[in-house]
Amino acid sequence: MSVKTLLHLSYNQKSIIMKKLFLILTLMGFSYAGFCQDAAARTFKFGGGIEVAAPANNMAAYAIGVGADLLGHYGLSDQIALTVDAGYMGFFVKKSYGDGTLSIIPIRGGIRYYPIQHVYVSGRAGVGIMTGGTSTTSVAFAFGGGYMVDNKLDLGLAYEGYGGPKDQVIGTYPYTVVKKGASFGYVGLRLGYFFK
Repeated sequence: MSVKTLLHLSYNQKSIIMKKLFLILTLMGFSYAGFCQDAAARTFKFGGGIEVAAPANNMAAYAIGVGADLLGHYGLSDQIALTVDAGYMGFFVKKSYGDGTLSIIPIRGGIRYYPIQHVYVSGRAGVGIMTGGTSTTSVAFAFGGGYMVDNKLDLGLAYEGYGGPKDQVIGTYPYTVVKKGASFGYVGLRLGYFFK
């Protein structure tokens, strides 16, 4: 299934796909953990990060976004880790579209795979709580990768997407930025730091 096909699915279809994908990835992670013999790799790390984002899909009315998050990282082995994150991302409406902001609070679980030391690819799924004109909750997903500079510093790049189950009016009427059932997303560059 192509990305273009995914973007044209209904909100319920996307929700079902994301739930199944998250369940499959979680089950794969736990089953791999059951066979993992390296107890030293089973560690929990907690950290935070800041993110700068560029609007990508169905976000023409927005300028740059900025945000922060908290991230939990549980290593199942040297190559696989489970993650949970929650944060805040704010986008400012371009002046030509009026005044306003779009605030997003993502809450997601995911998995990281380290194919080589320090380099990872990741996938996350969960919910996104959006405010700005109206308030709504939708499916949230992200995929990307990154580089662990050391055990504490984390540089990441990801596409973060959200389903739009309702009309979302941002700024001054008549600007409907995200139409009914549409999805939208952005590319985020994250600088994170693990405290433990």
